[in-house]
Amino acid sequence: DGITCRPLFQFDMVGVVPMDSALALKKYLLPADFEGQTLLSYPVPDDMLDVIKHFLAPAGVKPKRRNSELTVALLQLVASGRGMSALPAWAVKPYVDRNYVAQVRLGPKGLTSRLYAALPIALDNKPYTLDFVEVMKDTSAKHLQGIGFF
Repeated sequence: DGITCRPLFQFDMVGVVPMDSALALKKYLLPADFEGQTLLSYPVPDDMLDVIKHFLAPAGVKPKRRNSELTVALLQLVASGRGMSALPAWAVKPYVDRNYVAQVRLGPKGLTSRLYAALPIALDNKPYTLDFVEVMKDTSAKHLQGIGFF
């Protein structure tokens, strides 16, 4: 209550696996590929993680979870073979480019997520709030590869 959301951008979520994993050679991952694995993720409830909500849960797959608040820590855990993750493609691109980890599409059509700015309703139509949202969209478009708008 009292919060409104303004769309920022959409992006592809990708599976992130160790470079030497057999999963790194797949064209795309299926929910079954997460069975028996440890899902490395941010410490948020399952219903806030798109990979669980829209990919794993509908298939009845519940991997073990290990959490970290830092993206770089999640990537280090993946690189060292302690599990697999699902992260925004734009966030993992520098690590994929350096062959630190491998990314694999989630499902044959991929998994698209959307990012919103959550704002108090009292600030929703203020000119400075609208300007802030536009600056965020413009800055994201300039610096994050592979994002789109909706």
